[in-house]
Amino acid sequence: MMLPSNISVAKTIEINAPENKISKQINNFDQWANWFPLLKTKLGSIQIQNEENATILRKGGENIQVSYLTKTANSASFSTTIPSGSTANYTITISQLPESVFRVNMVVNTNLKWYPWEKMKGIFLDKISGPQYEEALKNLKDYCESAR
Repeated sequence: MMLPSNISVAKTIEINAPENKISKQINNFDQWANWFPLLKTKLGSIQIQNEENATILRKGGENIQVSYLTKTANSASFSTTIPSGSTANYTITISQLPESVFRVNMVVNTNLKWYPWEKMKGIFLDKISGPQYEEALKNLKDYCESAR
């Protein structure tokens, strides 16, 4: 019961590609199939309602509602919700390093319910979700660095 109800997981990668190419990928739902793991592996598809809202239709799983909160040239933040009520807020930022290299940071804040099993899940969240976030960033890097 004393465990926190909000858990943050952060991952970082360096990408040697133009900032606008990276930004285009994170700020447009129609580009997510290039790097978002569920879409890239064809384990889901995306249904875009408008520029700010979409639904990821997962094969054999709960659909994910996605809503952009903010978009800028060097960042994007969006929230995800599944029907069971689990929510997470993602913030992806792009910062310049020397040369034409950019550091891309992904921070995911997950809100846990008060149930004891939900709180216990928080202890292992980085081990459960961390590899998925790393895969997303690696896919983003691979896509943005290819065919420069």
